[in-house]
Amino acid sequence: MESEQLRQFLPLDISMQCVVNYRQRRDDALAIVDTIEREGGRAIAVQGDVASESDDVRIFGTVDKELGGITALVNNAATFETQARLESVDTARLQRIFATNVFGPFLCSREAVKRMSTRHGGWGGNIVNISSVAARGVTR
Repeated sequence: MESEQLRQFLPLDISMQCVVNYRQRRDDALAIVDTIEREGGRAIAVQGDVASESDDVRIFGTVDKELGGITALVNNAATFETQARLESVDTARLQRIFATNVFGPFLCSREAVKRMSTRHGGWGGNIVNISSVAARGVTR
């Protein structure tokens, strides 16, 4: 990923320390890390599924160990399944979607707040939630 493309997704100062989380696409995550580092930042890639509470705790533990703390979180993970008519949607499908798209951002936000909140000894910070373009795909 080129610097200008990265800046479209991360309109932040990428000279800061960044964690790039990935579930499966390690090479893509490492390419983003490489771009950040070429721009003068420090970045690490950490594998984990945000739908898994234990993975979230481990990811943030890695942040603590490798980078020492956080001041911002960008929730951008999402899963998308082929559109289906409501009458054909089952509980398993809903659980998969909600685990990543709803529970994942809440769990990551919880872990971030534990570290960023001044109530917990942090410096404060920001959480940005990016919604999915999947919401535009309405089935008629």
